[in-house]
Amino acid sequence: MESTKLPEPQSRPPVALFWSTSLGTLAGGMNSTIVSTVLPAMVGYFHVSYDLGQWLVSIYTLVLAVLVLPVGRLSDLVGHLRVFRWGVLGFGAASLAAGMATNFPLLLAVRAVQAVGGAMVMTAVPALLSVVYPPEQRGRVLGLYAMNVYIGYSLGPLIGGALVHATSWRAVFLLNLPLAGVAWWWSGKTIPPRVTRRVALDWLGATLFSLAMAALLVAVGQTAEAPLAWRLSLLGLAAAMGTAFVAVERKATHPMLALSLLRHRTVALGSLAVLCNYTAMFFFYLLVPLWLNQVGHLPLNWVGLMVTATPVTMVVVSRLSGQWSDRVGTRTPMALGLALLAVGLGWIGHDSPLPWWNLLPAFVLVGVGIGLFTAPAQSAVLGATPRPQQGMTSGLLGTVRYGGQALGTTLAAAIFSAALAVTHTLASAFIPTMSLGALVALAGAWAAWASQAPRRA
Repeated sequence: MESTKLPEPQSRPPVALFWSTSLGTLAGGMNSTIVSTVLPAMVGYFHVSYDLGQWLVSIYTLVLAVLVLPVGRLSDLVGHLRVFRWGVLGFGAASLAAGMATNFPLLLAVRAVQAVGGAMVMTAVPALLSVVYPPEQRGRVLGLYAMNVYIGYSLGPLIGGALVHATSWRAVFLLNLPLAGVAWWWSGKTIPPRVTRRVALDWLGATLFSLAMAALLVAVGQTAEAPLAWRLSLLGLAAAMGTAFVAVERKATHPMLALSLLRHRTVALGSLAVLCNYTAMFFFYLLVPLWLNQVGHLPLNWVGLMVTATPVTMVVVSRLSGQWSDRVGTRTPMALGLALLAVGLGWIGHDSPLPWWNLLPAFVLVGVGIGLFTAPAQSAVLGATPRPQQGMTSGLLGTVRYGGQALGTTLAAAIFSAALAVTHTLASAFIPTMSLGALVALAGAWAAWASQAPRRA
């Protein structure tokens, strides 16, 4: 067995490394929002119901949540850059197949394959950057990484709407080809892959974890009409597989997830804060467009423009928050960001009966909060992780990120439906739902503050 030996970080990491990974993360971030924008066009083309068509969005998040942790461990074993290049290649090939799909089942299957490539890209990049760049630059470079993801979020709705209007829904998938091609070629010009140890991947642990996550997220994503017995069966399967996963990981020589990591306060509570951040964020993304259109009577093209104010703000603030956290530490930006997110969600909920334009400052405040939190959170959790386990922790962060998205969507929909049944008005149902989202963000702010001891001079 080879011993772990990692090269020291280079004092001047190559420019090709950062920009090639930036193209990959830009495509991944854009893909998270562009498909939901053009979904009505695809539903009409294939003549399927909107509920069935929604799986084109859900399957991507589901596969990401299931795979990011196993893929993170794989990148520790074979090299983060190598996994990134494989992921970019697979993502591009799946995008080409999606753009040429002739029926809905084929498109759905290709979307799942595309998510596999996306998981490899989005997991390998932060681990790669945190290994290559020295600690004093980690917050800044992860802030740039987060900025690229948010730029993708921002461009998705705008580019998707323009492409569908000018050509067809197929163009939103074919757009990924030049991005993926340049990222794959350019990343080949940079440093060779860093390999930790030649050990076998924990296939049993990966299988149990994947089954547990898939059962849990499918159960969470069921509609209200789904039979209760079916939901309980899925939750029971998730609990059984999760219990078996913990038992296997305790005894594994080279586990997919080292449970000792979760005994580290910064890793455990930092991951909890990330979960709360993305759960609260998707209260915003699910319900605010509905309110603007149905209550504010805003056309859909203007809805997209309004909502874009939030990710655009994230882009600006995430760049600055990484630099700030390098100077003052990660604890304060993390906690302050989630506190501001809570204030923004509460503002939106309680001011929702007002004219829509009065909510624009609240949208900006939500963007400031999320932008402040993201880069310092990644820097804190990855910085607390031993270097041979950077990919593992990056996968853990990806799991809680995409799990938070699924959880936020489900919770927001359930609470909103229950409140609507009582109040019978969209505006009134908005208040308790967004208030719950604010409470989730506040819980995350507590976890962020408790995740670290105060920084000493």
